[in-house]
Amino acid sequence: MLVGSWSSGTVPTLAAAAFKVAYLPIGPITDKSWSQSGYEGLLKAKAEFKLDTATTESVPPADAERIARGYAQQGYRLVLLHGGQYVDAAQKAAKAFPKTWFCVAGGNVSGRNVCSYDPLQQEGPFVVGALAALVSKSGRLGLVGGFAFPALTRQLEGFKLGARYVKPDIKFQEVYINTWDDVAKGKDAATSLIDSGADVIIAATDKAAQGIFTVAGDRKVYAIAQYADQNSLAPEAILGSIVYDLGGLVHDVTKLAYQGKLEGKVYTAGLAKGVGAFVYNDQLNAVVTPQIRQKVEAIKKDVISGKLRVPSTATLGKPGSADKIDPKSLVK
Repeated sequence: MLVGSWSSGTVPTLAAAAFKVAYLPIGPITDKSWSQSGYEGLLKAKAEFKLDTATTESVPPADAERIARGYAQQGYRLVLLHGGQYVDAAQKAAKAFPKTWFCVAGGNVSGRNVCSYDPLQQEGPFVVGALAALVSKSGRLGLVGGFAFPALTRQLEGFKLGARYVKPDIKFQEVYINTWDDVAKGKDAATSLIDSGADVIIAATDKAAQGIFTVAGDRKVYAIAQYADQNSLAPEAILGSIVYDLGGLVHDVTKLAYQGKLEGKVYTAGLAKGVGAFVYNDQLNAVVTPQIRQKVEAIKKDVISGKLRVPSTATLGKPGSADKIDPKSLVK
């Protein structure tokens, strides 16, 4: 699944005996979203390789380095920091513990004992942005993000590029709620966006997204979920879910570490590998008509083939970073 971009440096060899892996996600492992998806991949690797694993849930970025160091001190050979906001923590801990691997989800860092496992999170949202624009009757889309850091902003910027690719005059309103788990804040954000005319809302947060889905159902508008298949949470409102196969990425990185084959790379996977695929909610087929689905699938095909190149705007790390890009310029 994974594709690596190389970095220089000697890579530590990890022994298979008593192999210990720690998992530090941004949210609870029962969130039915980002954190749970990655955890399921860890459980698969644990069963397959008889690993010794431990998890600390809902890790604040300010505490990530301390917690990661603690696991390294206890002899853990791989620490999975499952969130793009943990980049600094991984790099700092890695310097102090050269015999432990520190790997970041959604990161773009690598080194002697640092790697990233990175779903190309701009590709799936680009395709689904087109779907949202085609479904919208009001011509206004809402976007809710957890935090405005690079690995997340590229999701929403990709979504906007895809929407403008099919409807150049589509309008957006976005809100960053600065939480992963506060369902009430998710509800408030969705209410504000709907009051402003949005009739399709994409969620880029963790458990707080459940508040978005509840309000969307109550107000008779539509939502788009991310990270795992969450269609069953609000089948009357969720058009579908962008699924990044985070569990597969966690499993693959853990397997490489266990086998002593992990390297200082940024491991990436995108739509061509099935990462970022959209799981349609078939209960809303009357909304996502065959004609709309056909257009969306054609765009997806062009992204996979390389005819459409969706850039990452993560390096800019702020909302609006893709606003000046002409979507038509993405066609090769």
